Amino acid sequence: MATETRKGTFAYPSDLDDHEAIRQYAGDVIGANRYFRHEIERAALRNVLYFLGVQWIKYDPELRIWRPLGLKKATPRPVTNKLASLINTTVSSLVSYRVPITYGPASFDDDDVAAANVADRINDIIEKEVKVRSLKPTVARWIALTGNAFLINNYDTSTDSGTVFIQFEQDPAGHVKSPLEIEEAGGVCEECGGPVPWAPAPPKEDGTPQGIELPRGRFYTEIKPLFSCYFDQEAPTLNESSYFLVSELKGRDFIERLYGAEVAQKAAEAPHSEPYTNYVETLAYSTAIGGRIWGQVTNQRQQRVRVRRLWLHPHPVYAPKGIYAVLVGDQVVEAKEWSYHNEKGEPFLNVVHMGFDPVPGRLLYKTRCDDVAVKQEQRNRIEAIVELHSIRMANSVWLVPGGSGIQRITGEQGQFITYNAMAGVPAPTRVPGDPGNPYLMNWMLQMDQEMDMLMGLSEVARGEAPRGVSAYAALQLLDERAQAGQSNLLDNWSLGWMEWSKQMLNIWREYADEERVSSAGAGRWAMEKFSSAQLEGGVDISVELGQNKPRTQVGRRAVADQAIRLGLANPFVPYERIRLLELIGIPELMEDFKIDQQRAAEENDQFLAGALVPPPYPWDNHDAHILSHRRLTYSDAFRDSPPEMQMALIEHMNLHWMVLSENAAKPRKTGSVAPGGGENKGTAEGGGGTSEGATDEEQIDLEGQMASPDTNVGRPGER
Repeated sequence: MATETRKGTFAYPSDLDDHEAIRQYAGDVIGANRYFRHEIERAALRNVLYFLGVQWIKYDPELRIWRPLGLKKATPRPVTNKLASLINTTVSSLVSYRVPITYGPASFDDDDVAAANVADRINDIIEKEVKVRSLKPTVARWIALTGNAFLINNYDTSTDSGTVFIQFEQDPAGHVKSPLEIEEAGGVCEECGGPVPWAPAPPKEDGTPQGIELPRGRFYTEIKPLFSCYFDQEAPTLNESSYFLVSELKGRDFIERLYGAEVAQKAAEAPHSEPYTNYVETLAYSTAIGGRIWGQVTNQRQQRVRVRRLWLHPHPVYAPKGIYAVLVGDQVVEAKEWSYHNEKGEPFLNVVHMGFDPVPGRLLYKTRCDDVAVKQEQRNRIEAIVELHSIRMANSVWLVPGGSGIQRITGEQGQFITYNAMAGVPAPTRVPGDPGNPYLMNWMLQMDQEMDMLMGLSEVARGEAPRGVSAYAALQLLDERAQAGQSNLLDNWSLGWMEWSKQMLNIWREYADEERVSSAGAGRWAMEKFSSAQLEGGVDISVELGQNKPRTQVGRRAVADQAIRLGLANPFVPYERIRLLELIGIPELMEDFKIDQQRAAEENDQFLAGALVPPPYPWDNHDAHILSHRRLTYSDAFRDSPPEMQMALIEHMNLHWMVLSENAAKPRKTGSVAPGGGENKGTAEGGGGTSEGATDEEQIDLEGQMASPDTNVGRPGER
């Protein structure tokens, strides 16, 4: 323990054992953030509730809760959830966007160059292990709804992810050491006083090998929302904040497994005083059904335990490598230095802050959902007026004069209405209902357009081609306009994932001792193994911002159209045809291609093994086979193979080319075999079929268009 505990607001602990100061610091963080976060959290919770369809609510400033509006029972409460639709579109645009990250050497040093050459493939390994594809929708949704998301990157060194056996080695003098000890000594035997050859150590007396079981380790990323995270709001960036804290409620059994029953019991007895916990638990119980109060949840509160994780930036005197502490209740159960370091050995905060629109002078980002929610509320009220008017005034009514003798008019089909005409009263008449004010309907349509504008979306951004627009130049212009509305968001998204990649590569460099496998394609020939040793050099990671590349489906098709017209791409060259299909974004056309690619990879393995490979089948997708075999010819495995194997592969590829050439020379009609194999169904791959009775404007002959650079390839959006 420290000999003196430093007290006072935000007083840095004197060392790792200064638990009292750590508790005090964590409490100061919660207290300092409690008030300024109120309005931000209030709006963020409202956005989430609106996304769920809970929109007829009001905020109680005294209790800090959202509650249902006190309306009469018969009052309509319509919800046409335009906000949710815009959020889903925004999330889709983020998830589908390919972040243009590049990896370059930090210098001309050989280690840096070597590290840069493998960094992208190592990043792919990490992304698969972390399951980034499944994480991105959650991150994107938090950003769209609350403006912010925090990604905590870690490497699990427990045995939960399995273990790896490390074989000990022995020198000629009989000294047994671990590979890590040998590496640290540079292959030198300290007892012998010089470099010596090392060999696997002999087995033990019981026959088992000499070695040690070490955790395999696992990369993982936690996603934390705004409600759970605390920081210095006045700091321009998260790295400039002197602290970062995550406060959550965990199940008591979870705490017992990690820290024991005694710790869990003491924590369960501690009071819950943090208002954020109400917001977080609200999300788990939120539903569009029922009259619930949002902001106060007490269900199973006694079974939940408060857990806080605190990162304190390095202090030049007290903690040069920073402090990371875990508090369960008010108990400090863990306090240590920061676990992760960059290539220079400097500790770094393993948290990435991602957001929507930056706000000058504020660390937190703003979300456009705040503005859309206001319009959504206005739209709901207008729609309620229209619905109420429809219920009360839109139905027609009968005017029945007194003394007519009519008792009831049911409105049933074929009903006879008998009245007393001799009494001199007029016949009953039917008065049509009031159709309502068309201004209100136009107003709702206008608000729909305004919400699209506020979110930065357009019909092109949603993948829709505007009616009457078919020229590629016009579509490109519309695509650029669609990009302009989302460019800032996409740039921030790219910068966030660039930082994520940078942190993960540093963690890999420090902890990934066990080799991990990467595959550049299908088949054993495409498998590569990587470890931390291959990333010892420095890597500069950058991202291209504001790229002038088509991001919408309509824009991509327009670019493909233009590329063919200008002769920049030839759809009859296999690898160029596949690239065009990937560009225009038609995954259905790629499914069979993937099957053939897998088959071609198996043939590659057979070639390398010296086995006999059958000639191409007529029904093969020859594009896929040529691309896969071509990739093999660029590999070290091909260059190191015997000349006879190389010739066999080349001859096999020539057979595929011959079939392609023969098919290309044949006149193609609807249902014929296209150059890439498979049936011609009017796609860019196989040419164009005809539709009986179609006009020149309705029918697009892709076969003729691709054959001539002077013709249009097609009008995106038309069928």
